[in-house]
Amino acid sequence: MLRAATGPDAFVVDQPLYDGRAVVTIEGVSALVLLARLARAAAVSAVGLAVACSLDRPAAAPARDVAEEVAPPGRYADFVDVLRRDPELSPTLEDAERRRVQILVSVPSMPGQPPSIARHGFRVDAEYFYPASAVKLCGAVAALEKLEELRRERPDAGLDTPIRYEDLRGRTSALEVTLRQDLERALVVSDNDAYNRLFELVGREELGARIARWGLTSTRVVHRVGDGRGPTAPGMWLLGDGGPTRVSSRGGPIAPLPPIAGLRVGVAHVDPRGHLVPEPLDFSEKNRIGLRDLQDLLVAVTRPDLLDEQRAPRISTSDRAALLGILRMLPSETSPRGLPRPPRALDAQLKPLHAAVAAAMPDASIATYGKSGRAYGFTVVSSYIVDETTKRSAFVAIAMYTNDDETLNDDLYDYATVADPFVERIGHLVAREILARDE
Repeated sequence: MLRAATGPDAFVVDQPLYDGRAVVTIEGVSALVLLARLARAAAVSAVGLAVACSLDRPAAAPARDVAEEVAPPGRYADFVDVLRRDPELSPTLEDAERRRVQILVSVPSMPGQPPSIARHGFRVDAEYFYPASAVKLCGAVAALEKLEELRRERPDAGLDTPIRYEDLRGRTSALEVTLRQDLERALVVSDNDAYNRLFELVGREELGARIARWGLTSTRVVHRVGDGRGPTAPGMWLLGDGGPTRVSSRGGPIAPLPPIAGLRVGVAHVDPRGHLVPEPLDFSEKNRIGLRDLQDLLVAVTRPDLLDEQRAPRISTSDRAALLGILRMLPSETSPRGLPRPPRALDAQLKPLHAAVAAAMPDASIATYGKSGRAYGFTVVSSYIVDETTKRSAFVAIAMYTNDDETLNDDLYDYATVADPFVERIGHLVAREILARDE
């Protein structure tokens, strides 16, 4: 998807947060914490040995440290080595297979220079990770493509044109909302309901076709976020001056992807009824996106000069500008649809790399674009970080699994003790070694 300045593509592909109700939520079914605490020890001790032989651990062979463009000596070329040598990161990196750690840091050319990008990857696409809310960017971009197509029939259609949803799951009355409102809620404060409307607007089958055209070969978005269900086919009407226009979507099935390592996670899980099941949780029917694809989609949106024009999302210049404005917004900077302004604490939770880089470069003007997420013990971060003064920038994508009790859906994950410090430290190193480095 990206043009490399030198050499072939070296990758081998082995093929929730704030919901507007004052708390950080996690996608997936949550059991009672009391039940989880009582069951945790039994699940690990009694089930662990019996299930260990069936765990789908990631295969180490296909994963490689790679650079798409070999940077000149002394200029970012050894960034993966910087990560390995760092005393705060090295314990986790030495346990990378169990933690399912994947890191991809890419340094693009400066605006106005010949387009190129230097890739620095650690275990990229070595195994499955659950993308959680990071997948919402797929639905957002697809919805903007659909808006552009609707303009052929309705030239007046825009981001602020109301859309009426009828028979929407969980509602007894119709809802009217604009695309701009849903984009802001889904991407800035990670609201699941807003994203699920984008998913319904496009439709699963249609979304799959758009993802394929973008060249995202490891990506499959099959269900809503938050309830894990497929599309509900609500009635949708585009309102505005042009009169109500029925909006159709294709919600049919999409082709499966080949199996990959790591689709069975943990040694036990809590089912929707709150029962402890002594088996790994199977993710084969859940959303999937590889780390390279996740980053490439963000590149397509933020730096389209770096990619093949035929694979670029077909959105208007003004809609892309609006999307960029939303992607760089911090949760504390918005009050989506009249809800209370999110607390500043959510800035670090929903945009962890921005907080880390801004802390490391307090005198710089830092803009961070992207969408992150966490669920089932997985933390996924995808960001484009720019020093707006020097124009130095970096794309950073991280995926990792932090669930030491190996029981899923118990709400007892190691985000605060393992994932958050790990991501924060990478942000500091990106700031020091790439963004603030003297040339």
